[in-house]
Amino acid sequence: MPPAQARLGPNAVVLVHRVNYPGRVWRTLIPALLAQKFTVCNLDYLNDQPIAESAQLLASELRVLNQFAVDRVDIIAHSMGGLVSRELLTSPEL
Repeated sequence: MPPAQARLGPNAVVLVHRVNYPGRVWRTLIPALLAQKFTVCNLDYLNDQPIAESAQLLASELRVLNQFAVDRVDIIAHSMGGLVSRELLTSPEL
């Protein structure tokens, strides 16, 4: 997620990878999003931890984006990243 000195726009795209491919699945998408002036964040989670723990990590990273005054987040998820994102969106405690 963003470094402390980052200046982010009000909208961000968060990428949540599939199992065993942290970031590699996005290697062509990230440059395309950046070329369109999107703020792009890549969630890197451990593949061997429970989905609920990965969802907690995603929730904490979204809170960081909120601190940078990001108003809208679009999540793009692939495979297991979709399960992590769904867990975040359907868990009342998150």
